[in-house]
Amino acid sequence: MPALKVLSALDVARIQWYHFKAIIVAGMGLFTDAYDLFCIAPIMKMIGHIYYHKDSIGTAVLSTSYAIALLGTALGQLIFGYLGDRVGRRRVYGLCLMIMVLSSFGCGFSVCTTRRSCVIASLGFFRFVLGLGIGGDYPLSATIMSEFANKRTRGAFIAAVFSMQGLGILMSSAVTMAVCEAFKNAGEGSLEKMRAAGMETLAPPEADIAWRLILMIGALPAALTFYWRMLMPETARYTALVENNAIQAARDMQKVMSESILSQIAEDTSSEPPQQPPSSSPYKLFSRRFFRLHGRDLFAASANWFLVDVVFYTSNLLLSQIFTFSNKPLNSTNVYDSAFEVAKVAAIVAACSTIPGYWFTVYFIDRVGRVKIQIMGFFLMAVVYLAAGIPYSWYWSKHEKTNKGFMVLYGLIFFFSNFGPNTTTFIVPAELFPTRFRSTCHGISGAAGKLGAIVGTVGFLWATKHDEEDKEDIFPDVKRVRIAFLILGGVCIAGVLVTYFFTRETMGRSLEENEEEDEIRTTSAPGGSSSANDQTQKHIPLIPDIIMTRQRLPLLSVCVSSKTKKENKTYFIYLKTIKSTMPAPRVLSALDVARIQLYHFKAIIIAGMSLFTDAYDLFCIAPVLKMLGEIYYREDSIGTPILSIFYAIALLGAALGQLLVGYLGDRLGRRRVYGICLVIMVLSSFGCGFSVCTSRRSCVMASLGFFRFVLGLGIGGDYPLSATIMSEFANKKTRGTFISAVFSMQGLGILMSSTVTMAVCAAFKNAGKGSSEKTKAAEADIAWRLILMIGAIPAALTFYWRMRMPETARYTALVENNAIKAEKDMEKVMSISKSSQVEEDLPQLPSSSSSTSSSYKLFSRRFFSLHGRDLFAASANWFLVDVVFYTSNLLLSQILNVSNKPHNVYDSAFEVAKVAATVAVCSTIPGYWFTVYFIDRVGRVKIQIMGFFLMAVVYLVAGIPYSWYRSDHGYTSNKGFVVLYGLIFFFSNFGPNTTTFIIPAELFPARFRSTCHGISGAAGKLGAIVGTVGFLWGTKRDEEHKDVFPDVKRVRIAFLILGGVCIAGVLVTYFCTRETMGRSLEENEEDEICAYSSAPGSPSASELPTITTQAIVF
Repeated sequence: MPALKVLSALDVARIQWYHFKAIIVAGMGLFTDAYDLFCIAPIMKMIGHIYYHKDSIGTAVLSTSYAIALLGTALGQLIFGYLGDRVGRRRVYGLCLMIMVLSSFGCGFSVCTTRRSCVIASLGFFRFVLGLGIGGDYPLSATIMSEFANKRTRGAFIAAVFSMQGLGILMSSAVTMAVCEAFKNAGEGSLEKMRAAGMETLAPPEADIAWRLILMIGALPAALTFYWRMLMPETARYTALVENNAIQAARDMQKVMSESILSQIAEDTSSEPPQQPPSSSPYKLFSRRFFRLHGRDLFAASANWFLVDVVFYTSNLLLSQIFTFSNKPLNSTNVYDSAFEVAKVAAIVAACSTIPGYWFTVYFIDRVGRVKIQIMGFFLMAVVYLAAGIPYSWYWSKHEKTNKGFMVLYGLIFFFSNFGPNTTTFIVPAELFPTRFRSTCHGISGAAGKLGAIVGTVGFLWATKHDEEDKEDIFPDVKRVRIAFLILGGVCIAGVLVTYFFTRETMGRSLEENEEEDEIRTTSAPGGSSSANDQTQKHIPLIPDIIMTRQRLPLLSVCVSSKTKKENKTYFIYLKTIKSTMPAPRVLSALDVARIQLYHFKAIIIAGMSLFTDAYDLFCIAPVLKMLGEIYYREDSIGTPILSIFYAIALLGAALGQLLVGYLGDRLGRRRVYGICLVIMVLSSFGCGFSVCTSRRSCVMASLGFFRFVLGLGIGGDYPLSATIMSEFANKKTRGTFISAVFSMQGLGILMSSTVTMAVCAAFKNAGKGSSEKTKAAEADIAWRLILMIGAIPAALTFYWRMRMPETARYTALVENNAIKAEKDMEKVMSISKSSQVEEDLPQLPSSSSSTSSSYKLFSRRFFSLHGRDLFAASANWFLVDVVFYTSNLLLSQILNVSNKPHNVYDSAFEVAKVAATVAVCSTIPGYWFTVYFIDRVGRVKIQIMGFFLMAVVYLVAGIPYSWYRSDHGYTSNKGFVVLYGLIFFFSNFGPNTTTFIIPAELFPARFRSTCHGISGAAGKLGAIVGTVGFLWGTKRDEEHKDVFPDVKRVRIAFLILGGVCIAGVLVTYFCTRETMGRSLEENEEDEICAYSSAPGSPSASELPTITTQAIVF
């Protein structure tokens, strides 16, 4: 088709002079946009001095002045975005620029020079009109640049257009400073003369000219580009695809771009009649099919833009509110100095953070990708907001004008905003949608962003303003600013989630490929618009890489290419599975026999580092609670209810996380939710350290409890995903070794937790010698926070590599039914045998995915017939082992009764950590690595039975004579008891604690594996809660004994009960648990299916399903 030839030529065109000219012409509108929107902060400072005299500008006036232009911008984006698709980009592009220029001059000529209500109303009207023009420029500039650019550098060109905003902000600040300095020097003495004449004013009369001049200067650069904007031709895509005039499109491009590229197109189009392009499908904007095809993309673009503008505009427009530039009263501050200070800080931030952020995006956008940059930006902004917000009052405790440390953090917000979502949200909507809807959908997305800017800006002003009695101070309340910063951090986390789950990558693909991808996905989905019979009548050429990478359906696919001199067509064949019991794709067999490679060890570290953080954070709570007791409870002891809550809260979150994320791992894919768990863990670990309040213990405990619950959600989600991913990557001969190696990172986490605690306590103790008691308490309050935060660092360092992990081949092949993509993903990271090509596997559909997916669902009767016994065994064993393991590990300080000497805050935590480190080194870690060595030699079931049995023996030997061990009150710990106590951890980890993590990842079908592992793990965490809380309440002393150490007689009874629990574990394992060693995951599943088929009432051999395929070519 002629239209497609024009567009193909544009997609591969080399970079030419016209591309850079278009960047300048389109970008100058965004330059003016930024200039006018962001110069309002110093302008309002000047207006406050000129018109409000001794009063301050109220929150209502400030809110209105900030919001009015943003509201106009939102309406402009909707109106002009729609007109850009209806009448053409070029026709309304010049109109937007004219509105911006005229309204900028109108702001400067706002009527009245004495009555402030008149001035504010007039200025507000012109700023609203200015917003209309600015809003219209957003969708048009992005759409025009995306439709002119080639697909290889399209992102860089759109980002370069958007980066002109940074120059606009810098220019706004520079002009403000220059005008203020010039008027200040020119008007020296005039203010004193007016006051000598008895006139009460804060500003000389010429100051009223200064702010008007600042507003009008911003219109000049845009006005100078009006001529070249009017000479721009209509984009080729709009002309070819919407107006259906490919000949005119080619001619327009010949006028401005190289003839050598388009001359052949002109010859072809002159001999062929115009044809209806594929993109002009007969569905309308906001129709049912529109939302089916593009609803998800529109939601993602709008939500992301809303979230980023909440934080970006709030931070940028409110520089003057966040930074207290001067603590002088308003009537002693010069009108020019006040605005100068605001502009100076804005210029520093723009030069050091904003502009570099834009140009980092320009450089990396087509190398890294839109989605990765957007996730990175949102995530790092969240980290910076938390780091800046939680200790906000401390930054300003000395009432400095501009705290340097806070300035650096504040600048990082702008850097990661612009090298992140602020730029990518402008780019992505210009690439996702069809040509006839592109400008409209970009306008809708941008309007959502401006509504977010209004919410953030106005909400920030009202939420952080001073109480009624502090009317003279317009600077926000410090405590409320801290809360606002934490909320903004939460908004950024929401942006990470929306981007990760909903936003599609558009890098390196033509605009038409992005559109066709949606159509393929929706047409072939259940309930799609085209039936199988309709498709057999169509022969539409499609793009191979789309076909190969976007199969999400219960179908297999293959490309058939026909290449001759005159045609290069690709046809798509669906093999529709009705019933199948054929073997799994050979790519899975290749994985089962693959040799051990570097990627296996890399995966162990990536997956294991989160379990490292899990153990660190869950087990460092014991010494931290010791420190909290010394700091906040002093003469009182932390009661059993508080101890119980703090041990249980993270475990409860972990149980919920295992259920929720385990289910999502099967529904959305392991890879999609894997990074989210790590983000939650890292952020909540830092959140624990930044728990609000430093004096009220109830406030500290509530805040810490909340963050530990969220931490538990992330930890719990990581259990099923890490185990499932490792089991699906590993070969069947060493699968148990690899999964147990991942789990063994817990031992290193426990050891690291103890080591860091001892190091921090020793360092703070030595540094605080000679300090006052008040100073020591303040330092100790930092120490426990530091201990909690350090644990997040190792996991955070692996985030990048975790995000780069491909989806597991088993999920791709068996759940998404795309064996081709499964092999391609594995080839990226591993070397697998190619003796059998995947194309040969196409007629063979996996039994676990095809036949069973249509025959039974999760928790159906057949599910329980097939997998009920395995699910019960895995859950019961995990419940039983966690009753004893968490009880023993978390309550080291309670069972070993470390010391009865009066301790300072550091010694108490040091002793607890020292004992935990000793047990970890001598028992816990050796137990893990004994399992790593023997798991694929001895077997899971034998090791689990042995571990349960020997733990029962040790509990009985330690429990029956427990009072004798403690009879001498050996508070330095009886050595014999310590040895026995260490054996509990050794046989727990060289036994059921590790095997209960491995077995659920091997027993269940691929589509239920993560969910069932999560259910088993959640049962374990409930056991941990039962054991830990039950032990505390069951062994606590009577009311007259306020000692938190447990009663000796009751401890003995508890130990005997734990021994009985281990015996129950032996029985459940022996009678209910299946061995999985040395067999592929599919063989373990087939074994259960065979057992079911041979059971009474199961289908006979003649009733087993058969395979039927239907080939559909279109």
